[in-house]
Amino acid sequence: MDPRATGRARARLLGQARRPQPRRHQGPPGAPHDPPGPLPRRARPGAPVIESTSGTLGLGLALAGIVYGHPVTLVSDPGMEPLMHRLLSAYGTRIEVVTRPHLTGGWQEARRERVRDLLGDNPGAYCPDQYHNPDNVSAYDALARPGKVVLVPMVSGSGEVGGNPGNA
Repeated sequence: MDPRATGRARARLLGQARRPQPRRHQGPPGAPHDPPGPLPRRARPGAPVIESTSGTLGLGLALAGIVYGHPVTLVSDPGMEPLMHRLLSAYGTRIEVVTRPHLTGGWQEARRERVRDLLGDNPGAYCPDQYHNPDNVSAYDALARPGKVVLVPMVSGSGEVGGNPGNA
């Protein structure tokens, strides 16, 4: 796949041509916004972004926060890898760690509860709400199909030996 491919071009390359959707919001292409729904809502300029994560999504949000000027608060649990915690902190992300699991929903529900509390305390904050985003399923669908190989471009640093072991 051409690493420069983005949006619809990437979807076509992955065999997932999408129907064009009417643009329902203003702002730069790729700016964070809610999944399609009756009343789409976007993050206002400079609005805090708050989401639950165990790491990977948080990294993407942290980088988007830097690019688009949004402070990012992530809610996680004690299972977050220390290295990821330090990396997210280095990107200026505020990390809240829940201290005990929810009685019936475990760590994930405890994180979601804390996100709801933080959203209540921060009017105007934006939450991508990964748990109710239909694009989550379709994004992984192509990668999860048996017998289908998808090449994903990767940018990585390497030492003087010119290799990066472990990324096969």
